[in-house]
Amino acid sequence: MKYQLTFILVALFSLLQAQKNISVQISHVVDGADNPFVENTTYSSANNGTFSFDRFEYYLCNFKIIHDGGQELTVSNLYALINASKGNGAIDLGSYNVTDIEGIDFNVGVDSATNHLDPASYASDHPLAPQNPSMHWGWASGYRFIALEGLYDSDNNGSLDATTEYHAVGDQYFSPVNLILSSQAISENSNDVTLYIQFDLNQLLMNVQQGEQMHGSSPEISQMMDNIVNLPVFSADTTSLTSTVIGTPSVDQVWTIMPNPTTDILVVDYTSLDLGTKASLVLTDALGRVMLDKRINNQATSTHLDLEDYPNGYYYLSVHTDGIVLDTKKIQIQH
Repeated sequence: MKYQLTFILVALFSLLQAQKNISVQISHVVDGADNPFVENTTYSSANNGTFSFDRFEYYLCNFKIIHDGGQELTVSNLYALINASKGNGAIDLGSYNVTDIEGIDFNVGVDSATNHLDPASYASDHPLAPQNPSMHWGWASGYRFIALEGLYDSDNNGSLDATTEYHAVGDQYFSPVNLILSSQAISENSNDVTLYIQFDLNQLLMNVQQGEQMHGSSPEISQMMDNIVNLPVFSADTTSLTSTVIGTPSVDQVWTIMPNPTTDILVVDYTSLDLGTKASLVLTDALGRVMLDKRINNQATSTHLDLEDYPNGYYYLSVHTDGIVLDTKKIQIQH
C-alpha cells in the first residue's frame, strides 16, 4: 500500500510538472509587421484605397491545439472577443499536458449552435453577453463575427470624407483558420507558453470594395470572409519575439510588475521604458476583453493598479506607447 501511494504521488507530480499554461498573443498589422494597426490612423494601399478604423472587433472560438506529432487538443467552450482597436489580442487557452506545440486551429465567428442563443442568458462578463457597442445583430442573424467601422476616401482625392462599416453577420461566415507554428512563433518560459499570431488587415480587405455600409451577405462581406480562408489574414507571427516595434522591448527597456501573483495592489515600474508622448497600461482578461485602460505619466517612473475588485485568474498587462503595444506580461490575481 505504501508503494502504491508513492507511485500515485510520483505520477501525479509528473503530470502536474508536464502541464503547460498556453496563451495566444495576436498582433494586428496593416500590410506587414512593420506597420502595426493603430485606431484612427490613416492607411493607404493600392488594393484597399485610403481608410482608418476606430472600431475593429471580432470573435474567435473552436480552438484546437496541434501538438506532439499532429495530435489535436480541443479547447471547449471558449469564446474570445478581440478588440484590436484597443490593442488587445491576448487569449488564455488553459493548462494542458503537452510537450511540443506544432500549430493551432480556430474559427472566426460564433458556431451556429451558439450564434442564435439569447445574449442576456450569459453573465455580464462573458464575451457573448451584451456589449457596448453591440456585437449582436438580432435573434435571426446572431452575432457580428467581425465589426469594422471608420472612415474612407469616397472620391479618391486622398482625404477621408465618408463613414464606412463592415459587419460580417450570418452562420455561413463561420470561417476556419489552420496555422502551423514554427519555433520562431512560440515562446516558452518555464510552464508558460505563448503562441504568437499576426492578423493583417490589408489581407482581410483584399479585393473588397469600399463603401458606406457593408452588412450581412453583401458581396463585400462575402469577399472579406473568403479572404480569411484563402489569404494569410492570420499567420504565424515570427517577428514579435525579436522585434522592438511590437511585443518585445530592447534589453535597455525593462519594466517590472510586483507582486505577481497579486491580491490587490500591483506596482508597475517603467523607469527604463521609452514611453513616447502618449502611454497607457491596458489590462485584458483571459478572453481578451479590456478590463482597465490607464493613462500613465511619461515623466514618472512607476504607478500602481488597484486590482482588489477583480476576480481571481490570469490577466495580461500591456504597455501601449503612441498606439503601439510595446510589451505584454501575464499576471495572476489570487485573493
